[in-house]
Amino acid sequence: FLKVLESEPENAEVQIATGICQLELGRFENANQTFSSVVNPLFKEQAQWYLAMNFLKQSDLGSAKTVLETIQEGDFKYAEAQKILQEI
Repeated sequence: FLKVLESEPENAEVQIATGICQLELGRFENANQTFSSVVNPLFKEQAQWYLAMNFLKQSDLGSAKTVLETIQEGDFKYAEAQKILQEI
């Protein structure tokens, strides 16, 4: 994924996939940067969800809550975001 991003830095699908890999590998700062760099409106909702998940994995509940609160009804993973917000 990183090689593709070198030649296609704005490829949102690859950005999301890269960020998920970084998240799963515990490279949280890299994942933060990757998810935050997604500007494509078709993938911005997904990026916000995974950014929140990245903060949760780091036990940064405040940042996770802030991001989850930006997820609107009808957005990607809205119901899940609401459930998590009730638990934090």
